[in-house]
Amino acid sequence: MPPRAWRQRVLDIVESAERIMALVRDVDVERFTSDPMLHDAVLYNLVIIGEAARYVPAEVQARHADVPWRDMREMRNFVAHVYHGVSDRRVWKTINTDLPHLPARLRQLLTDEPAAPGDSAGDG
Repeated sequence: MPPRAWRQRVLDIVESAERIMALVRDVDVERFTSDPMLHDAVLYNLVIIGEAARYVPAEVQARHADVPWRDMREMRNFVAHVYHGVSDRRVWKTINTDLPHLPARLRQLLTDEPAAPGDSAGDG
């Protein structure tokens, strides 16, 4: 499989964040925690967000330190590796407090960042 450019990874984060928000629209925490398909779909998209964040270059992350890069990666690692200890309440808080602002912020990042040679070629 060919490598994906970091800009595409940022778009992957945007798409997964928007997918999560669509999944939980008009859903309360009780339904979220009791619906296994909904719950698993949200967690899967959190894993995508964290995985994609790993591939955004450190210099881009440094220029946009207001984006919670580390938090995204840590949530991914926790969901993937400590899956039995995931706090549904913490996930719920994250998707309702932090996620709604993320897509617009990342779209702005893509506008603000100058295109560099090799951006379209992918980075891994």
